[in-house]
Amino acid sequence: MPRVRLFQMLEGGVEMNEAVRMCGTCGETKPLSEFYKDGKDKEGNVKYRRDCKDCYRITRLRARRMKRRV
Repeated sequence: MPRVRLFQMLEGGVEMNEAVRMCGTCGETKPLSEFYKDGKDKEGNVKYRRDCKDCYRITRLRARRMKRRV
């Protein structure tokens, strides 16, 4: 199963093709715009983080709070 898939959506009666990916943390399928970029691979293709922006923000916030407690 490819990590990035083309997803066809009907939005406002118009069919749109958008690449989507499943978040490794929450398990939801979201468009690539919901993921941070994470460099490039050997062929020069853009890589994306395994967790979406929301999950990344939440985990960073929890880590900072735990660090303050110590």
